[in-house]
Amino acid sequence: MTRNLVFIFLVFLSSVLSFGQDSYDFERIHETFQERYSVVDTACMEVVYSHSMFDPIKKEKEVVYEILAIGDNYSRYIDYISYKEDSLSNVKAGEKYWFNEWFNGPHRKLMMTYGRSRETVMKNYRDSTMHFDGFIMGRYYYEEPMHQMEWRLGDETKEILGHECRKATCRWRGRDWTAWYSELPYSDGPWIFGGLPGLIMELTDATGEHKIRAKGIKRDIYPFGLSKRRSDFRTKRERYRKMMEDYIENAAAKLMESGMVTKGLEKQAANPRRLFYCPLEL
Repeated sequence: MTRNLVFIFLVFLSSVLSFGQDSYDFERIHETFQERYSVVDTACMEVVYSHSMFDPIKKEKEVVYEILAIGDNYSRYIDYISYKEDSLSNVKAGEKYWFNEWFNGPHRKLMMTYGRSRETVMKNYRDSTMHFDGFIMGRYYYEEPMHQMEWRLGDETKEILGHECRKATCRWRGRDWTAWYSELPYSDGPWIFGGLPGLIMELTDATGEHKIRAKGIKRDIYPFGLSKRRSDFRTKRERYRKMMEDYIENAAAKLMESGMVTKGLEKQAANPRRLFYCPLEL
């Protein structure tokens, strides 16, 4: 069983880190990408993280694979499935491949295996702001100052992916975090975290409910940006978290109230079933 899991992960990591090795036409990729996104930067490196989460109420664990793309002026943090969707849209016959293979082929299994978060964090290095984009029966976004954590640097070291990493700690919005950052010259990391002298390779909270660890590093060149969707709603962080908590407690009732689904959820709405939930911010 262990060997099978190792083999599956190696196949996954190979597929993630191979994007950019094939003979793509960068100009064509950039042109195609601009049809769906407002391009803000070009990635020069990406880091694949595994994000393990534990819901203390449901007593359940989930793992989502996520990717940090780093450019000169911006970075973007998304889940692996969203990254895969972007890469598919930028190859020849991508639309045909999408319908013939994604939902009916092996990539559907990848989605089930490697999870999905439907949240994106874009960091603007130039003006030190962070753009958050999330989904709750529609897409919402908000913006905040970037890297507001007050880190305490330690002397302990350990090796991660061949890099000597140093320890740093902070308390941030209800959780006590421990980060291990490398010598790589990027003051960035998973999700909204960063502000350390090097790239964060591992991040855990004191309760053990969150553990994010780098699984692979690749130097790729490809464009990234913000979606051109016009249906996004601007909100504030506190309001977004409250909406998410309400949805988690009774998703069926919220769907019925929205008018998106009006039949077939009456029983579920009357007998609410809490969804998996493990927020990074308490």
